[in-house]
Amino acid sequence: MVVGVILGLAWIFQRHFALVVVVGSSMQPTFDGGDILIVDKQAYQQFTPQRGEIVIARKDADTVVKRVVGLPGEKIEIWAGALIVDGKNVAEAYSVRNGSLTIKEGRLGRNRFGLVGDNRGTAGSTTAVIAGTHEFVGRVLGCVPLTPKPNQQ
Repeated sequence: MVVGVILGLAWIFQRHFALVVVVGSSMQPTFDGGDILIVDKQAYQQFTPQRGEIVIARKDADTVVKRVVGLPGEKIEIWAGALIVDGKNVAEAYSVRNGSLTIKEGRLGRNRFGLVGDNRGTAGSTTAVIAGTHEFVGRVLGCVPLTPKPNQQ
Protein backbone atom coordinates (compact mmCIF):
# COMPACT_ATOMS: atom_id res chain seq x y z
CA MET A 1 0.00 0.00 0.00
CA VAL A 2 2.77 2.46 0.93
CA VAL A 3 4.64 1.67 -2.28
CA GLY A 4 1.44 2.33 -4.25
CA VAL A 5 0.98 5.72 -2.60
CA ILE A 6 4.60 6.66 -3.25
CA LEU A 7 4.34 5.60 -6.90
CA GLY A 8 1.08 7.54 -7.26
CA LEU A 9 2.63 10.69 -5.82
CA ALA A 10 5.68 10.27 -8.07
CA TRP A 11 3.40 9.92 -11.11
CA ILE A 12 1.46 13.09 -10.16
CA PHE A 13 4.71 15.01 -9.55
CA GLN A 14 6.15 13.88 -12.90
CA ARG A 15 3.02 14.93 -14.83
CA HIS A 16 2.73 18.37 -13.21
CA PHE A 17 6.32 19.32 -12.35
CA ALA A 18 9.84 19.04 -13.75
CA LEU A 19 13.30 19.45 -12.31
CA VAL A 20 15.71 21.46 -14.48
CA VAL A 21 19.41 22.04 -13.85
CA VAL A 22 20.72 25.55 -14.59
CA VAL A 23 23.60 25.62 -17.08
CA GLY A 24 25.65 28.77 -17.55
CA SER A 25 25.59 32.21 -15.98
CA SER A 26 22.87 34.09 -17.87
CA MET A 27 20.50 34.06 -14.86
CA GLN A 28 23.02 35.31 -12.27
CA PRO A 29 22.62 36.69 -9.68
CA THR A 30 19.25 34.90 -9.33
CA PHE A 31 20.49 31.39 -10.21
CA ASP A 32 23.93 29.86 -10.61
CA GLY A 33 25.04 27.02 -12.84
CA GLY A 34 24.19 23.72 -11.16
CA ASP A 35 21.13 25.04 -9.28
CA ILE A 36 18.08 22.78 -9.57
CA LEU A 37 14.81 24.49 -10.52
CA ILE A 38 11.31 23.23 -9.73
CA VAL A 39 9.10 23.92 -12.75
CA ASP A 40 5.29 23.93 -12.99
CA LYS A 41 4.70 22.39 -16.42
CA GLN A 42 0.98 23.23 -16.41
CA ALA A 43 1.23 26.89 -15.34
CA TYR A 44 0.58 28.32 -18.80
CA GLN A 45 -2.23 25.98 -19.78
CA GLN A 46 -4.63 28.28 -17.91
CA PHE A 47 -2.69 31.49 -17.32
CA THR A 48 -0.70 33.91 -19.46
CA PRO A 49 2.96 34.58 -18.60
CA GLN A 50 3.49 37.87 -16.75
CA ARG A 51 6.44 40.24 -16.78
CA GLY A 52 9.00 39.24 -14.16
CA GLU A 53 8.17 35.52 -14.13
CA ILE A 54 11.01 33.09 -14.76
CA VAL A 55 10.24 30.48 -17.38
CA ILE A 56 11.76 27.47 -19.05
CA ALA A 57 11.38 27.54 -22.83
CA ARG A 58 12.49 25.39 -25.73
CA LYS A 59 14.11 27.37 -28.51
CA ASP A 60 15.49 25.46 -31.46
CA ALA A 61 17.51 22.60 -29.91
CA ASP A 62 18.06 24.43 -26.60
CA THR A 63 16.16 24.58 -23.33
CA VAL A 64 16.61 28.03 -21.76
CA VAL A 65 15.92 29.60 -18.37
CA LYS A 66 14.91 33.24 -18.82
CA ARG A 67 12.83 36.02 -17.31
CA VAL A 68 9.75 37.39 -19.10
CA VAL A 69 10.48 41.06 -19.88
CA GLY A 70 8.15 41.75 -22.81
CA LEU A 71 4.50 40.93 -23.45
CA PRO A 72 2.65 40.55 -26.77
CA GLY A 73 2.22 43.85 -28.61
CA GLU A 74 4.80 45.74 -26.55
CA LYS A 75 7.78 47.57 -27.99
CA ILE A 76 10.81 46.49 -25.96
CA GLU A 77 14.50 47.27 -25.91
CA ILE A 78 17.43 46.88 -23.54
CA TRP A 79 19.89 49.73 -23.26
CA ALA A 80 23.07 49.12 -21.24
CA GLY A 81 21.24 46.31 -19.41
CA ALA A 82 18.19 48.45 -18.51
CA LEU A 83 14.72 47.39 -19.68
CA ILE A 84 12.65 49.86 -21.71
CA VAL A 85 9.03 49.03 -22.60
CA ASP A 86 7.01 51.23 -24.95
CA GLY A 87 9.62 53.98 -24.58
CA LYS A 88 9.61 54.02 -20.74
CA ASN A 89 12.22 52.68 -18.34
CA VAL A 90 10.86 49.78 -16.30
CA ALA A 91 11.94 49.42 -12.69
CA GLU A 92 12.53 45.70 -12.26
CA ALA A 93 11.61 44.34 -8.81
CA TYR A 94 14.32 41.67 -8.85
CA SER A 95 18.12 41.62 -8.95
CA VAL A 96 19.76 42.00 -12.34
CA ARG A 97 23.35 42.59 -13.36
CA ASN A 98 23.13 45.61 -15.61
CA GLY A 99 26.01 46.25 -17.95
CA SER A 100 26.70 46.61 -21.62
CA LEU A 101 23.91 44.42 -23.05
CA THR A 102 21.98 46.41 -25.65
CA ILE A 103 19.13 45.05 -27.78
CA LYS A 104 17.56 47.31 -30.40
CA GLU A 105 13.91 48.27 -30.08
CA GLY A 106 11.38 45.88 -31.58
CA ARG A 107 7.66 45.15 -31.26
CA LEU A 108 6.56 41.73 -30.09
CA GLY A 109 3.96 39.97 -32.22
CA ARG A 110 0.77 38.26 -31.14
CA ASN A 111 1.43 35.51 -28.57
CA ARG A 112 5.15 36.40 -28.53
CA PHE A 113 7.05 37.11 -25.32
CA GLY A 114 10.46 38.72 -24.81
CA LEU A 115 12.74 36.65 -22.56
CA VAL A 116 16.17 37.61 -21.28
CA GLY A 117 18.56 36.53 -18.53
CA ASP A 118 19.19 38.52 -15.35
CA ASN A 119 22.91 38.75 -16.13
CA ARG A 120 23.09 41.64 -18.58
CA GLY A 121 26.74 42.42 -17.90
CA THR A 122 27.89 41.63 -21.42
CA ALA A 123 26.27 40.55 -24.65
CA GLY A 124 27.94 37.16 -24.29
CA SER A 125 26.50 36.45 -20.84
CA THR A 126 22.87 36.27 -21.87
CA THR A 127 20.72 35.43 -24.83
CA ALA A 128 17.53 37.23 -25.66
CA VAL A 129 14.74 34.96 -26.83
CA ILE A 130 11.40 35.68 -28.45
CA ALA A 131 9.07 32.78 -27.69
CA GLY A 132 5.43 31.82 -27.95
CA THR A 133 3.59 30.00 -25.19
CA HIS A 134 3.76 26.79 -27.25
CA GLU A 135 7.54 26.90 -26.66
CA PHE A 136 7.22 27.28 -22.87
CA VAL A 137 7.96 24.21 -20.76
CA GLY A 138 6.67 25.93 -17.63
CA ARG A 139 7.08 28.48 -14.88
CA VAL A 140 9.88 28.27 -12.31
CA LEU A 141 8.41 27.89 -8.82
CA GLY A 142 11.59 27.57 -6.80
CA CYS A 143 15.25 26.71 -6.66
CA VAL A 144 17.42 24.25 -4.79
CA PRO A 145 20.90 25.80 -4.89
CA LEU A 146 23.72 23.26 -4.91
CA THR A 147 26.18 25.83 -3.61
CA PRO A 148 25.25 28.44 -1.00
CA LYS A 149 24.88 32.04 -2.18
CA PRO A 150 27.24 34.57 -0.52
CA ASN A 151 24.41 35.93 1.67
CA GLN A 152 23.53 32.36 2.82
CA GLN A 153 26.98 31.49 4.16
